[in-house]
Amino acid sequence: MAGQRGKARQAVPILGYRRDRVGARLIGILNVLRFQALFGADAARFLWVSEPDGPYPDLADPAEIFDPAFLKDVIETVTRAPDQSGRAQLREAAQGDAVDRFAARLADGALWACDAAFDIIRFKDERADAVARQMRGLTGSLALSPPLAAARAAARARLAAAGSGEPVAIHLRRGDILDGDPWSWQAWPSKYAPDEYYRAFLDGVGGPVIAFSDTPAAITHLAAGDPRIVPVGDLIEGQALTTAQRDVLEILLMADCARVAAPAFSAFSQAAHAVGGVTVVSLPQGLAPAARQGADAALLDRAMRRHGSFFAPGDLAQSLIHVMPHAAASGAGAALVDRFAGKRGFLTRFPFVASALAELASRVDRRDTAAALTEGLAANPKATPRDRNLGAQVSGLITAGSEGATGSEGWDYLTDLFAGRRADGPVMPRLGALVLGAEGAVGRALGMPERLALHLAGAFAGADGQQLLPAWAVQQGWVELIQMDEMARRVRTRPAIGVRLGPAAAALAAAEADSGGAAPLQDAALLGWAATGLVIHNRLARAMRLLEAILAADPGDAMAAKRMADACFAAGNQKAAWRWMDRALETDPAAPLIHLSAAARLAGLGHTPSAHARNPDAGSPQGKRQRRHLRRAAELAPDLALVGKLDRHLRGLGARDQAEPSAKG
Repeated sequence: MAGQRGKARQAVPILGYRRDRVGARLIGILNVLRFQALFGADAARFLWVSEPDGPYPDLADPAEIFDPAFLKDVIETVTRAPDQSGRAQLREAAQGDAVDRFAARLADGALWACDAAFDIIRFKDERADAVARQMRGLTGSLALSPPLAAARAAARARLAAAGSGEPVAIHLRRGDILDGDPWSWQAWPSKYAPDEYYRAFLDGVGGPVIAFSDTPAAITHLAAGDPRIVPVGDLIEGQALTTAQRDVLEILLMADCARVAAPAFSAFSQAAHAVGGVTVVSLPQGLAPAARQGADAALLDRAMRRHGSFFAPGDLAQSLIHVMPHAAASGAGAALVDRFAGKRGFLTRFPFVASALAELASRVDRRDTAAALTEGLAANPKATPRDRNLGAQVSGLITAGSEGATGSEGWDYLTDLFAGRRADGPVMPRLGALVLGAEGAVGRALGMPERLALHLAGAFAGADGQQLLPAWAVQQGWVELIQMDEMARRVRTRPAIGVRLGPAAAALAAAEADSGGAAPLQDAALLGWAATGLVIHNRLARAMRLLEAILAADPGDAMAAKRMADACFAAGNQKAAWRWMDRALETDPAAPLIHLSAAARLAGLGHTPSAHARNPDAGSPQGKRQRRHLRRAAELAPDLALVGKLDRHLRGLGARDQAEPSAKG
């Protein structure tokens, strides 16, 4: 039987899979239903991992949830994580393929894996509203087990009797985030919303409010006697349901509501949206500006004055992460730092508060406090790598601000841009403005002169006037060096093109005013930077015209030649791309990052995600050339740790290529 199961699995073109909670699995199943509707009933199956002794023992038997016939047609139960080698990720293909093109690839025998857990996959030529309508129709295919179907009908009847008006929902994620180690050792701003944000949402609600939470007592704490708030437990009380059945029923009841207010990464609310089209109001982002400001002010006041009003110490800790930006913007940052910096027991228990407080202290002229907080972080065994990294960046920021960014912190900044997760940290925009806003080797290596960095940092300055140079504004010209596919994807997709090109809008308008394309160039550095943004957004012809004008004015501009190579790589013209790359290296053979760019491009990075990149064999001509570029970069920038990190990344790609078969399609 096991052999037959493996053989059948290989024959299925698309395999959906999540080893996760029921909300994420439900979204995966809905994606599989859609693939079946698009490409045929045999085109896709969802692999349900059954692990009675694993992390989700309550999800061991999908028959508790679904009708037997539905299980046979849609779901295959497996006992361990599937081997996905030889399968490419469908999400990435859908971004570039129309439905017909993808169907042709399926017909050619391509095999795919889909791990979508928070959204419904759309292909390039599909409209969001059309997919939403299709999904509402497909949800009728979710055939429930008889006990679950009966419980759903009873709960709907109780909801109808709960009050007049259109019901809305709120989802309070609490649970292990509050006090479950090690989960409570780190911040979860995308999964946790303070009470004030829910109350701001409820201010505009007249009908009944169904409250969902993994911590029922938190609902009582939030409601504070408000009769509109009905715990979902009251609707399903008395029903003999398993944990899995109850979780699915709660998602379906949430899907019956008009709106649901929830943290941004609430799998429950996203599943409800996929099932029933319920409008998800992400907290706090979905609040109106005035409501958000009022909620932040109320939360800051409570944090400063009434610690005992929080549901638990972890509630206060997670809430502080949300309120710190408001405190900084409203001039209360120093007071907040002074209020909490001395609470050693609290900061040891919740090290993420210490790292965020250190970053805030560095902004509000509390450098000694920031330094003390980072020292405490380094000695705290509960501190996560993320918080330790943030502490290290704060230390670098303090050094750069007091002594100038001419030492190792500049090269560390450059490495952090491309290797690991530090580029996402809140310190990076400030550190970038300091490092690149002063003339030095790091700015020269990145092709970002001081005046350009200062212009961009001013254009993206914070509400308090502090100069900020977002990481993406530097990364966008060197995407091939980013070693995490998810980070590279974000750089390519955010921000919107109008925001991305905003600092160069006037210069672009002047340069492109001449219909012949030979307008005088007012600022070649700024225009060259803008060209990288155009390449990111696939405005390749426009980018090439701009770069041609820059090179016509200065044939010795190595960065313009490198950017032209980037445009050619994006266009799929490898021959022209390498001609321009060679020209860049000939023009400036002492440019370490251009050597690293060439090494990365030889593996296909930049225009191909790491998952699909193929590093050349070390003994091949391309492999030997790659090694020369890496050695030369190391000679030119001996303090740049990025060289070694990229080398290891490329070697890892090579090792993977030897261990895994190439993905078909």
